[in-house]
Amino acid sequence: MADVSNAGGMRVLEPHAGQNTNSNDPEEIGERLRKEIQKTKQLTNKPFGVNHNLVRIV
Repeated sequence: MADVSNAGGMRVLEPHAGQNTNSNDPEEIGERLRKEIQKTKQLTNKPFGVNHNLVRIV
């Protein structure tokens, strides 16, 4: 991810990026995505995208 951004390209993090297992728990998915965002920010200061869904839980 960071290598593409550092080279001038644009990639997008997905909710299950870097994971070997999927989760249906929104809090766990959010925490995993937060960790991947932090990891990517440590590796590059260039822009990158994040794909996320906003779901209203009733």
